[in-house]
Amino acid sequence: LRGVGDADRYSRAVMLAESRMAELGISVPLQIGETLGEAGEGYLWRVSVRPLPSYAPLPAGIDGGLPLLPLEVTVAIAWGPEGQPQEVVLTALRLVQRRR
Repeated sequence: LRGVGDADRYSRAVMLAESRMAELGISVPLQIGETLGEAGEGYLWRVSVRPLPSYAPLPAGIDGGLPLLPLEVTVAIAWGPEGQPQEVVLTALRLVQRRR
């Protein structure tokens, strides 16, 4: 029965990660940086938002004139004993208006 419990905890972690990802930029501001919190029932969450690295650097002072900024958003949900935690990680690309 341990496998069933593990599957339930994993499913719950996926649901929590999807829910947290859906909130970002809607009911929770999308801000560059990392935030941490507790989701209850022994689950911890981590959200990381960072600008997507450019693969073709532009000369200094030129931003390409793009009105949108691509952000890499990662949501991680961790649970389990210290030293042997389990983790679910979701990553998405979000486009936000560039502040001028």
